Amino acid sequence: SPKTTIAPVHRSRVSRSPPNPPRPAMTLMVLFGCMFIVFGLPAAIFWLTIRQSAKLIIVMYSSAFVWLVAAILTSFIWHIVVPLKDKLWWLLLLAVPIQELCRWGYWLLLKRAERGLNTLGDDGTGIVTREKLAYVAGFGFGIMGAIMQFSIILDSTTGPGTLESPGCSGDSFFAISALIALCFIVFNIFWTVIAYDGFETRHVSQGNGLKDWKFIYVLCSHIFASMLTLNNEDGGPCAATLVPLYILLLVTGLIAWRSANLRFKIADKSC
Repeated sequence: SPKTTIAPVHRSRVSRSPPNPPRPAMTLMVLFGCMFIVFGLPAAIFWLTIRQSAKLIIVMYSSAFVWLVAAILTSFIWHIVVPLKDKLWWLLLLAVPIQELCRWGYWLLLKRAERGLNTLGDDGTGIVTREKLAYVAGFGFGIMGAIMQFSIILDSTTGPGTLESPGCSGDSFFAISALIALCFIVFNIFWTVIAYDGFETRHVSQGNGLKDWKFIYVLCSHIFASMLTLNNEDGGPCAATLVPLYILLLVTGLIAWRSANLRFKIADKSC
C-alpha cells in the first residue's frame, strides 16, 4: 500500500500590536502642575472658610448654578446671532453684561432668602455676614467658570508633547492659561464683594446717594480683563496680558477690602 506522507505543519506567527507606549512623565507634570495652579488656592479657600458651614455651601452651589445659567444664555444667543461666531470680542461684550445681570439677580435672590438662611441651625462657624455671603457667592461664580472653561485645556495636556503660547516662545500655553484662570477666580470673588456692597447701599438709601461707581467699576473692569485675554489669541506677548491682569487684580482687591470694611488688627502685647 502506498505510504501517505504528512507535510510538516508550520506554526504561523501571530502579529501582535505593540503595547500602548507609556504616557510621558513631562505630560503628567504639566497636567498636575496646571491643575494645582488653578485649583490649589480655591481648594484651600473652600477647606478653610466654607466647608464647615451648611449655609455657605448652599450659597456656593447656588451661585455656581447661576453662572451656568449665564453661560447657557450666552451660548444660546451665540448660536442664534451668526456674526458673533466670527469675532470673539463681540461674544465677550455680550457675555460679560449677562454675567453681571445674573450676579445682580443672585443678589436679589439672596435678599429674599436671607430670612430662610438665618433659620438654619448654627454650625459653630460664627455669624454669616452679608460680606461673607458675597465672598462665597463670588467664589461659586469663579470656581464654576474655571471648571467649565479650563477643563478642556486640562484634557489637552494629557496628549503627547506640549503647546507653546503663540506670543511667548518657549512658554507653555497651558501654564499661561492656568495663571489667567486663577486670576479670574479671584476676580469673581472681588467683583461680587464690590458689587454687592453697591447694591446694599442702594437698597438702604432707597436709590438716593447711590454709589453707582462700584457696579460700573465691576462691569468695566470685567470687560477690560476679558478683552486682555484676546491678546494671546492674536499672538501678543504674554506679559502684555498677565501684567495688566494682575495689576488690575491688585487694585480690585484693595477696593473689595474697603467695600467689606476690613481692617488690619495689631495685637496688643501689653499686659
